[in-house]
Amino acid sequence: MKTRIIINPAAGGGRSGRHWAQHERALRDTIGPFEAVFSSSARNATALAAEAAESYDRVVAVGGDGTVNEVVNGLAGAKSPPELGVIGAGTGNDFARVLGIGSGWTAGIAALCDGRPRVVDLGSITFTKRDGTRGRHWFANCADLGLIGEVVAEAEDSRLKRWLGSRLAYPLHAISVLRRYKGHRIAFEHDGARRQMDILAVAVANGRSFGGGMKIAPDAKFDDGLFDVIVVAKEPRVKATDLRLLYAGKHLSLPAVTHFRTAKINFETLDGSMMLCDADGELLGSAPCEIEVHPKKLKVIAP
Repeated sequence: MKTRIIINPAAGGGRSGRHWAQHERALRDTIGPFEAVFSSSARNATALAAEAAESYDRVVAVGGDGTVNEVVNGLAGAKSPPELGVIGAGTGNDFARVLGIGSGWTAGIAALCDGRPRVVDLGSITFTKRDGTRGRHWFANCADLGLIGEVVAEAEDSRLKRWLGSRLAYPLHAISVLRRYKGHRIAFEHDGARRQMDILAVAVANGRSFGGGMKIAPDAKFDDGLFDVIVVAKEPRVKATDLRLLYAGKHLSLPAVTHFRTAKINFETLDGSMMLCDADGELLGSAPCEIEVHPKKLKVIAP
């Protein structure tokens, strides 16, 4: 099997790059020969994956959820994408954990050895760029709008994220943003129905967790052809202490939370405000946006 390994040397606060040499031999002994390449800048992993998509049988992403997202965006456009392997060497690793691959080099290498190709859905989001033009981005785990997008924007280059990792940094940034966030008046449309709400946040989830273990959609499945959509209303106002419920997946019972499933949904703001959107922690642009599931789009090597 012809394999390309794409390593993000900056993932995990630089640990991914520093630890590569000590794990390379074990990886070769486990899966056989491969070509190893290092991403050199933001979104370079997308180009490296797209280059491999037509001539390799397997592409392995070494890094966190951001690295997986970059690689997915390189593979998804191929007519017959190669299998995706993941070594969760980043700070979040939600995609790897939810699929049962786990975090860390040992778990990732074991999954490549013992796992089998598992067909998963992908999502796409068509969004509005700063210049008013439209962009399109693939995601494996979750697309978010509103407060969550603001948290991603604040955490993007923060020292807290570099020092503490996603699991600790994102809740701290969320508390900071929640205190000042005013929310949006939005309209969203799905399955022939249109609804208007005053909201703080929306998550359109393909997987169960994001942000280093927050169980945003505890019942979501990667292979059911549907998103789990979680809408957090502006009133009754959620409290900072309610964030703890995310880690247990018990927030769906809050009065402010609406949960439903759909394969396609559109969002727009009605109050003239800018509602930021992100996908897998990658800040993209703003609404209006359209989000759609693509069933059985990719094969991932997982237990």
